[in-house]
This record gives sequence, structure tokens and C-alpha cells, in this order.
Amino acid sequence: ACGALRHLLHNCDANKRRLVERSGIEAVVAAMRRHPDTVALQEQGCWLIIYAAAMGSATAERVGATGAAEAVIASMRAHKSSEDLQGQGCWAIANLGGSSPGNSRRIVTSHGLETVVSAMRLHRTSLAVQAKGCRALSHVASMDDTACARIRAAGGVHDVMEAMRMHQASA
Repeated sequence: ACGALRHLLHNCDANKRRLVERSGIEAVVAAMRRHPDTVALQEQGCWLIIYAAAMGSATAERVGATGAAEAVIASMRAHKSSEDLQGQGCWAIANLGGSSPGNSRRIVTSHGLETVVSAMRLHRTSLAVQAKGCRALSHVASMDDTACARIRAAGGVHDVMEAMRMHQASA
């Protein structure tokens, strides 16, 4: 069902709005929590959160209030070896965290920054994970004063520089 929703939302802002307005994100987050071991469902859930959180700050705040950030972070921790899921998780964190201070706070207190840094370390050769991880760290740091210190403490500054070295053509 999450996969079907993803295809219905792709490039259709009206469907994205309907998903949020009709408690669809709550259903997605609940499904992610009910089926934490199903990687495909977690990936589709991240995509839906990515789409919904990109609809502006008010919508992103509403999405964040459903526990979406915490669900994404839990998914990333449970499926560390899945490069696709790590990339999508970083992207979801970037969209959520860069859109509202409330979401950034949720990400920081749920150890989402450390989760992003871990994903970047585990998938150093993946340009997608590195780019989306850098975006997530940057977006959250732009909205939360404590984020920079947490990123620094987790070694994230070094990891961002390492990503730039390894992927010079895209830096």
C-alpha cells in the first residue's frame, strides 16, 4: 500500500496534500512502527515522508508531529546495511529538519544527527548517502542551535570533509 501511495504522490501536489489532510502520514508512520523488519515498507514510508515534508513548513511541521522523524530514525538504525534506506532516511531528515525548528528539535533529541553520521560512515562510497547526509546535517543545523555541537561531537564535520574528498566531482 505504501508503494502504491508513493506512485500516486510522485509529481502530484494535490495528492500529497490529501495524504497529509486525511491522516495518511499517521497511517504510514503506524505501518513503519508495526513492521520494523520489513525493509521495503520502511523505504516506501521514507519516500512518503520525503514527499509530504517537502510541501512547505506548515505541512512539514504537521508531518513531524506524527512521529515521522522518529520513525525514520528507528528505520535507519534497524537497517544500517541498506544503502537505499539510509539515503532515503537522510533525505527525509533533511526535508523534515530544514523546514521547521520543531522538527529539527525532534531530530536532535532523537539522536537523528548521530544516525545520519553513522549512515555516512557505513556508506562512504555511496554518493547518494553522502550528498543526502550532508544535506540533512546542514538543514537541521540551520534550524537548531544545539545541532552544530551535536554534529561536531559525533564527528560529523570530519565525515562531511571526507565525503567531499571521496566525491570531489560532486563536491
